[in-house]
Amino acid sequence: MKFQYRLIFLLILTGYIQLIQAQKPEFFREEISFGIDSLFFTVNGNYFFRNTTDVNHRYIIVYPVRSNNTAKPIDTIMVFDADDPGQLLKVRVKDTIATFEIVMSPRSVKNIRV
Repeated sequence: MKFQYRLIFLLILTGYIQLIQAQKPEFFREEISFGIDSLFFTVNGNYFFRNTTDVNHRYIIVYPVRSNNTAKPIDTIMVFDADDPGQLLKVRVKDTIATFEIVMSPRSVKNIRV
């Protein structure tokens, strides 16, 4: 009887892990450039994601913004969907990470500009 419960638990856990993995966007490419002058250090990046599922998904993307709290504070973070560059995505910054949400159609590719 104990073996059956373990087997059922493993099957449920395996299905849950597969469900979680199926909901992650595939990050497959990035193009990054850095700039520095007497006032600013800038990072510009294009990040490419792929939704490999057959359904629409909303994904929360986590983006590192600094490695420690001794660095100067972040001045500005702007995130755009390259398909709609006039629309800024809402960015939340907490400690050393920024998060933003992307919405993807089934079997689609999205270019996000940071």
